[in-house]
Amino acid sequence: MQNGKSLRVVVVGAGIVGASIAYHLARRQVAVTVLERHRPGAGASSHSFAWINAFGKEPYPYHDLNQEIPRSLLRGYLAKGRV
Repeated sequence: MQNGKSLRVVVVGAGIVGASIAYHLARRQVAVTVLERHRPGAGASSHSFAWINAFGKEPYPYHDLNQEIPRSLLRGYLAKGRV
């Protein structure tokens, strides 16, 4: 709430960044509307921060690295009991 008014936010895109922003705002009682062209998590725009995606990247070792990063992070969090 700001100046006695409810805060309302529109998030454009339901990729990893947009979905996370919407989730965290909603947890703070902010009214959030998410606009997504397709289905949530369906892809990444050419201007997104979703560099952890792995589809269609060349050279292929870069593609492989992009697939391994989330797996490695998850293994680390699981090992530390954070998930």
